[in-house]
Amino acid sequence: MALPRLALLPVFLSGLACADGSAPSGTVLEAPALQTPRTEVPIRQNDPATGCSFSPTHGYGFQVAFTWTAVPEAVHYHLLLHHLGSAFPVLDIQVEDPSYLLLQCNAYVIDANRFDWKWAVAGVSADDEEGAWAEQRTYEFEPITLPPEP
Repeated sequence: MALPRLALLPVFLSGLACADGSAPSGTVLEAPALQTPRTEVPIRQNDPATGCSFSPTHGYGFQVAFTWTAVPEAVHYHLLLHHLGSAFPVLDIQVEDPSYLLLQCNAYVIDANRFDWKWAVAGVSADDEEGAWAEQRTYEFEPITLPPEP
């Protein structure tokens, strides 16, 4: 179930409080600690480890493993991915586990968009209240090179 995206404009993760500026009511969950991806380790592109078939024009693709610490009492998590300059999140989803694998077969990120990716996550309680958001983290992609098919 995707949540409304209006709260994300124009700055990623703005407007996470209630309309009156207060914190949401109900169970207040702690913020998870983000683990991967890490800022200092660029995401590999054209990666045979994806398990995707090779495309001569788009390569194998890439995968990004998002992981964070489990939050006690969270029944699921709200994950947001955003690229600087985008009006909307690239990904805005609810997931059950404290991890998510983004797999993009036969895809790549062009050089102009390799940098300025941000992500954050919050636990969601049984009464559907979002807890504290993790401090957002950045990540980037390696440059793409398309070698001939192996």
